[in-house]
Amino acid sequence: MFGLLFDFSNYWIFLLALAIGYTAALSYLQSNIGGKNRLKNLQLEMREVQLKLSEAAKKKNEKEIDELISKNWKLTFELAKIQFQLFAVLIGILFALMYVFPFFEPGTSDDIRLPLFDDGLPEHCDKAEGDGIFSNCFALPQNGTRGAWIVDAYLLSATNETLARGSAPIYFEGGRLEDVWLQNYSHTSLLDALMGKKAYHVSVQTGQQHYSAGQLVPISAEVYPKMQKPKPILAENGGSHAQQSLPSPRLEASINMGTAFYIDLPFPLPLINISRISGSYGVFIFYAFVIGILLSIGRPVAAALRKKFEGIV
Repeated sequence: MFGLLFDFSNYWIFLLALAIGYTAALSYLQSNIGGKNRLKNLQLEMREVQLKLSEAAKKKNEKEIDELISKNWKLTFELAKIQFQLFAVLIGILFALMYVFPFFEPGTSDDIRLPLFDDGLPEHCDKAEGDGIFSNCFALPQNGTRGAWIVDAYLLSATNETLARGSAPIYFEGGRLEDVWLQNYSHTSLLDALMGKKAYHVSVQTGQQHYSAGQLVPISAEVYPKMQKPKPILAENGGSHAQQSLPSPRLEASINMGTAFYIDLPFPLPLINISRISGSYGVFIFYAFVIGILLSIGRPVAAALRKKFEGIV
C-alpha cells in the first residue's frame, strides 16, 4: 500500500533517514538512560573501584577489599540494569521496523506467493508425503528480469504470525554469488525464549542455482526443530462426534521476480565477500552500522577541534 510512495531511485533516502534517526536515538539513550551520562560515569566509577581494589589487595587491607567488592557489585548490577533497558528499547525499535518495512518497500507488488505442501503430489514437486519437507514449484517467465532472485520461505502460525523466514538465491540467466546477502531469522523474541517458546528456523533449497527462462524451479523448505502434527479434537455435529484438527502452522514461499530493492557497494565487504545488500532490513542495518562508526570517529575529532579552537580564542 505505502510502497507507492517510493521507487527504487529514492527508497534508499527513506532508509538512510531511518538509520540516522535510529543512531541518534541510540546515542541519546546511551547518554540519558538511567540519568544524564550515567552509563559513561558508571564505567568510569567501576574502573576507579577496580584500581583501588588492586591497590588494596597489594596492601592486604581486608576491610577495604570487602567494601570495594561490595561497591563494585552494586555498580555492576546498576550497569546491567541500564544495559538491559537499552537493549530492550533498541530491540523493540528493530522489531517494529521489521514489520513496517514491507508496507513501504518498492518492488514487492509483482512478488509470487506460493503455499508449500507436504503431500507427496508431483504437481507440488513434493517427493514424499509427511516427511517434513514442504515443496512447490513455479516456471520462470520468458520475459523475467535477468539477474539474482531471492526465494523466501515463511513459517506462519495458525493466526498468520510470521515465526521464521529462510532464504535462498537463484540466478536467472545471470547474477553472481556476491549479488545476494540472505537474511534468515527467527521471530521468537528474547522474552519468548525465556518463557520456553520454541525458536523455529527454516532451511530452503531450490534444486540448483542457475536457471533459464521457462525452466521449472522446485522449492523445498524444512523447519527446525520439527513441528508437531496438529492434535485432533472432538467436535459435536448433529449429535455425533467427529474428529477435527486444530489449525497448524504452515509454510509459504515468496519469489521476488528479481525486482528486490538493493544497494551495490563499491567493493566487497571483508570476510563475507558481499558487494550487494538486498532488502530493507539489511540495507537499514548496514546504514546504521556505517553511521555508528562515523559517529564514533567524529565525536573525538570534533571534541579535539573544539578544544583547540577554544584554546586559540
